[in-house]
Amino acid sequence: MTTKHTPKKSACFTPAFPLFFLMLFFFAACPQPHDETAGTGPEPPAAPAMPELLPGNRRLILSWPAVPGADSYEVFCGKTEPGPEDAPVQTVTVPAADISGLENGTSYYVRLRAKNSFGLSAFSPLAAGIPALQTPPPSLVRGSGELSAGWAAEEGVDYEVWYGTDSNTGAAVKWNGPVTRSGIIAGTSITGLSNGTAYSVWIKTAGGFGAGTSETPEAAAPADEDFVYVPGGTVSGSGAYAFTVTVPADPPGYTEAGKTSTRKGVFVEGRRVRIGSFVMAQYETTQGLWFTVQNWALEHGYQFQNKKNAPSEANKNKPVTGLSWRDALVWCNAYSEMSNKQAVYTYGGAVIRDSRNDNAAACDGAVMDKTKTGFRLPTEAEREFAARGGDPGKADWMFMYAGSNRADEVAWHHGNSAYQIETVGIKKANRLGVFDLSGNVQEWCWDWMNWAVDVTAASPEDGAAYSGTAPFANQKAFNGGGVGSNITMSCVSYRWGYVPGYTDPYVGFRVVRNP
Repeated sequence: MTTKHTPKKSACFTPAFPLFFLMLFFFAACPQPHDETAGTGPEPPAAPAMPELLPGNRRLILSWPAVPGADSYEVFCGKTEPGPEDAPVQTVTVPAADISGLENGTSYYVRLRAKNSFGLSAFSPLAAGIPALQTPPPSLVRGSGELSAGWAAEEGVDYEVWYGTDSNTGAAVKWNGPVTRSGIIAGTSITGLSNGTAYSVWIKTAGGFGAGTSETPEAAAPADEDFVYVPGGTVSGSGAYAFTVTVPADPPGYTEAGKTSTRKGVFVEGRRVRIGSFVMAQYETTQGLWFTVQNWALEHGYQFQNKKNAPSEANKNKPVTGLSWRDALVWCNAYSEMSNKQAVYTYGGAVIRDSRNDNAAACDGAVMDKTKTGFRLPTEAEREFAARGGDPGKADWMFMYAGSNRADEVAWHHGNSAYQIETVGIKKANRLGVFDLSGNVQEWCWDWMNWAVDVTAASPEDGAAYSGTAPFANQKAFNGGGVGSNITMSCVSYRWGYVPGYTDPYVGFRVVRNP
């Protein structure tokens, strides 16, 4: 209800008062209308939702949706239901926590409260979980006569690796070789296998056998100039593969300096991703290569929305940028046909040769045939797999950047480039011998995506996290950092995206193809 007040004439009012002072007197002395339905001002945040609990060895890993207006969260955990009289076991600033030092096989109860400068929320609904030793499924990478096995390990746990052929899994042979560890990664190679024969591999702990993973050793592909062979395999996702990144304060000028976020990438807990072997360009597509293919393409019926002029001698070995995802897709087809290979991208059965806006529907509806021999954009899974070094059993897999834990060793970014794109291949390559995967320019991938939504365990094994249907049909992924971004985007698990017609002076691409 709104109450109106009619002010009375002040006793000190005279016509000689200037109008300005009269208005000041009126507003200071007389009550103003008040809307009784208006809000009462800032309040404590709402109660968090029930947390999701993931059991681990003597630990519970928690996650929950962020609460609007919350600055931090109090985490309560006990063998009985936590109440107001209990102290929190942790206070965190992100909607995730890891409670360690618990007893395996014992039930624990967990609740949360959100907090800001105005106070505490009510408790979340009660969640319960039982810590237990989890035996992980292995990730396997193919090699010639061998399989490399890797898994997310826990300190103080003994692991055994067992393997056998698919046709004789009941007679699996225990493998007694050494297991090497680096941080939370354990891994080893099983050698003396037969190429073309399928093998199953299991991990065994005191908690028993975990789920098995099957793969087939294969001979390595022959060397190819400026391309690197990436043996495929099956990656069992893990929450351990995520990174928490922090926006740096140096150089100054970042509007969100100090802000942290967790970047999960595509190899998330519960997801198994099967990646075929492929070859990847060592370098981002250069201005010189783009222009060479573009000229051939224009003479052979191709059209581009964003054409490029001949680069200078100083720029020909720098990455090409200012191209849309559609331009990159059509250029890949042209590069394939120019190289006497099969074009990968079609629409309605016809090779796509036009990236102009009038042909947007055909580009955005492209079908990718990975059995063809030609060049294409990598999927997000392929690109992150390669950026991490291509083997979950190696220490490099857990490097925050592609080939190092120090961004400056392997990446160009805001802090070391003065926003200037650099010649490809100057920084250190990663374990596979691929350069600039953490940054010179950001790189388009094949996938449809929504950058605000995480990949889930239900996402497809290889390729897009989402199909090209609403509400996720309007963005294409690009990964990797670059001179136009801070080092958080150089992290191997960072994902981003824009509409397929978008162009940016700091976004380019690199190509892959079948061996």
